[in-house]
Amino acid sequence: MRAPHLIPVLIVFLLAACDERHVSTDTGSAAADQRADTSPADQQAPADGPQKLDTGVVVTDAQAIPDKAAPADISTCNCKAPQVWRRGACVPTEKLGCGPTCTKGSCAKNEKCDPCAAAPSCSASSCRPACVPNMAMGFAGGSLRVSPTQGVAGKVVTLNVSGGAFYIGAMFWLMNLGTIQNNVKHVGTCTVTATFVPPKPGLYPVTVRYANGSTPALAGFYLASGGSIPPATAQPGYPCSASLKCAQAKPYSCSCVKGRCKCTK
Repeated sequence: MRAPHLIPVLIVFLLAACDERHVSTDTGSAAADQRADTSPADQQAPADGPQKLDTGVVVTDAQAIPDKAAPADISTCNCKAPQVWRRGACVPTEKLGCGPTCTKGSCAKNEKCDPCAAAPSCSASSCRPACVPNMAMGFAGGSLRVSPTQGVAGKVVTLNVSGGAFYIGAMFWLMNLGTIQNNVKHVGTCTVTATFVPPKPGLYPVTVRYANGSTPALAGFYLASGGSIPPATAQPGYPCSASLKCAQAKPYSCSCVKGRCKCTK
């Protein structure tokens, strides 16, 4: 058996696993923007078979939480009809899990009905429609999410941020790991990636912003481990409770508000 200080921190990300896909990098042109918005790869359904639930919780080997102990609002895989299991990359984090389906014209003014943003349940591979946001230059708190959320200090990591449609125009998007800033690459319409090397152990805020001076949007926190085993914490936008605290790192303060982690700066 390995010594406790060598036990890796596991990340329980089930909705992210349902949603993982590999597509071509977007070129940024208006035509490419339209192609990315409707490409089959961007709407690809997850593989058949049961999928683990993404609770947004960082846990350790010793603290591993079984599926049945996940927060109630996202552990109920079998949604009651006509609700569907919302799990696409474009779905805001705070809306992951069971929710309403949609038809053309039924979504809010700043949303559209995506034909493959949901499924009948978290274990199904077939598509169901759900409302997702239109392209934007900025995002509200609790909408974005980052993966992975843990790694080793001094090691290269590629961070993926999803949860909304990233506007593609004359400017470009920037991602920060703490104070380290890099340009992003677009993967489909609703995911951007950037590579970093966290210089020392610690919990780093991960933010993105459109390079026109827009306010950075918090996507989550990345733990660069130095070998110690931290307590389990919940990421922004995910369910929380009295026993499951919210992750936070300066300059952000996060707390559990109505069962979800909310962060302010």
